[in-house]
Amino acid sequence: MKKAFENLDGKSFIVTDIMYNTRLVRQNLTVNFARVTPDDKTDTLFQVYLTPGLQHETHLCTGYAVASGYGLGAWTNAGLEPEQFVHISVSGYLIDAGQP
Repeated sequence: MKKAFENLDGKSFIVTDIMYNTRLVRQNLTVNFARVTPDDKTDTLFQVYLTPGLQHETHLCTGYAVASGYGLGAWTNAGLEPEQFVHISVSGYLIDAGQP
């Protein structure tokens, strides 16, 4: 899977919030959110069920660490009509990779 985001060398990215805007979606759908390894394999973190025309949010109380060289990716279920788009915004902060 191609990474939507790739972390900086020597840094860990702590994901705290994810927002989804479905105003360009006409069908209910599931979005899979995953960590992407340096060799482009995915490790699914969670799934969220979205409905058309709304904004949805995921808030992680403790955050999720994405190590240096890893990235984030998202994809939807198969069988959807074409020309539909979910806008995803991810918030968080960077720390030095050696920090816990």
